[in-house]
Amino acid sequence: MKIKKKENIVIIALLILMILAIGVVSYAAFSFSKIGTKVNSITTGSITMSYEESDNTITLNGALPTTDETGKKG
Repeated sequence: MKIKKKENIVIIALLILMILAIGVVSYAAFSFSKIGTKVNSITTGSITMSYEESDNTITLNGALPTTDETGKKG
């Protein structure tokens, strides 16, 4: 009976430790943020896109909706 009680206490302690570890790692993963300092450039065919990581916003300058015909020209 005493061995069974010890096993239960060890199992409960390990479960609590595992839940605590998962919570800490999840919090760290979702709260981490870093601002980059280099300019990133992506090129695909004739489309080039450069962006700076200065803050957590995305800005599109001169981006207007267009027709398929205008988009296919190039």
